[in-house]
Amino acid sequence: MSFKNPIKLANLPKVKGGQFLKVTATILSKKFLDGNSVPFLILTNHIYLGFDENKSNKLPFFMLGERHSCWKDYHKTKTDSGDSQKDYMITGTCRRNGDEFILSIDGSKGLRKIPRPTMKFLNAMLKKINKKYSVSTTGGSAGVIDEATQGTKADEVKDEMKGADEQVMRDLKTSEAATSYKAEKKAEAQSLSKAIKNLSKLMATSLKTVAKNVNNGATSSKDIKIVKEANQSFSEVMKLYEQTSEQVRKKFSGAHQKLNDQKKQLYTLSIAAKQRKKSVAERLAEQYALKKTGQAADASMVKDVNAIVKKAFSNYSKVRQEDLLKMISYLFSKVGIKEDLVLKYLPQVIDQKAA
Repeated sequence: MSFKNPIKLANLPKVKGGQFLKVTATILSKKFLDGNSVPFLILTNHIYLGFDENKSNKLPFFMLGERHSCWKDYHKTKTDSGDSQKDYMITGTCRRNGDEFILSIDGSKGLRKIPRPTMKFLNAMLKKINKKYSVSTTGGSAGVIDEATQGTKADEVKDEMKGADEQVMRDLKTSEAATSYKAEKKAEAQSLSKAIKNLSKLMATSLKTVAKNVNNGATSSKDIKIVKEANQSFSEVMKLYEQTSEQVRKKFSGAHQKLNDQKKQLYTLSIAAKQRKKSVAERLAEQYALKKTGQAADASMVKDVNAIVKKAFSNYSKVRQEDLLKMISYLFSKVGIKEDLVLKYLPQVIDQKAA
């Protein structure tokens, strides 16, 4: 699932350490799903608002997700000391494998290797968010990180973050990052709500008709198409539900459970619809035979009906096929399954219908 990081370049000097940690924790727990790959950016020279340079070095700026366009040429800019920003950043792609985050570095827009101290503190930062999290790189650029070092640095980060949680919440209420996340959650809720409503409407209308046809013993290609669309819509809703944040999922948990309860019914209906699918000729012949004789239509009758239907469709291509079938069925009830008589009187019935 692709997502955009809320931090814009213009707000970089305003980013606080605690706020950044909270935003990163949210991304890792709710946005960055297992098995996905997203762009990453590490800045080794960023100083968090309210931190001195030494403290900032112990909390690397680790940005995950698609970046706003304002970041496009950041690697070409100059630092306050006149150095190239490219010398203080690492970019590439991060792939999530469970609780492990594997970095593949793109040296074209920054360093080709993550400095050992940066990697140590990056691991420590992730441990602060979740003790199971770890980060590594493809190839040998990561070096060896032992658990003792990770634990020590994690404690250092923890000390620096004391009392930050409350401040983070206050900051997030007014920050652009918070506004972006709120807007994103609202968009998620709206998308999920729309998908559930569409599926519910489909199940209450079109699928009801399909069920009726199944019970009557004859379904059509149209019924099969409706069932296929319902299954696809169901899968999309479930996928969308799993990809949304926990906060949004809680809101729709009741609807989700009801849809899950209907999944078995939908599956049964799908199988039954396929088993009972009959051609137009079979359905018309069977309908006629049951009314006239109370018996099932034989192969000869189906063949005669099929010939009539084909000629009618060919001769009157501008008339809706559904209307033509109703007219043919009507003529069957009047003159029987007789090709010459049905095709003789069909134009008159069409004219009456048009009038």
